[in-house]
Amino acid sequence: AYITGQRKGDVMGIRYSDITDRGLFVQQKKTGNRVLIAMSPDLEAAVQRARDLHKSVKGLTLFHKPNGEPLSETTMYGHWVRACKAAGVEDANFHDIRAAAATDAKAKGMDSKTLLGHTTESSHNRYLRSKEIPIAQPVPARLKTTKK
Repeated sequence: AYITGQRKGDVMGIRYSDITDRGLFVQQKKTGNRVLIAMSPDLEAAVQRARDLHKSVKGLTLFHKPNGEPLSETTMYGHWVRACKAAGVEDANFHDIRAAAATDAKAKGMDSKTLLGHTTESSHNRYLRSKEIPIAQPVPARLKTTKK
């Protein structure tokens, strides 16, 4: 999800036919937008790891149960809870990954708006989390004036 910047449901719905040499096609369920995410070494490695999870069983979707059926929301949630617990992360939402991807992509000078499939700046800006801490300047001390 982080590499693609896509929503949980969109990641869960990735089909083997969506994976090409050019990249990964994602049909966003919420907006209907179709996004092509260029194949990178990191994305290629993530796709391969997902394929390796269930080598003996082929499903239509990249992420599926051992019997080939697509993952359900309940199964995905269980995986998420266990992963957060193993990482010592509390109070995390899967959708936070999308905001982190947008923020990090923008910080690296990438087109995070296109990555997330947003068409307006206003919708996109809701996902950006500033990592910069603004530096406040102190107020100069008042100079004492002497009376004559």
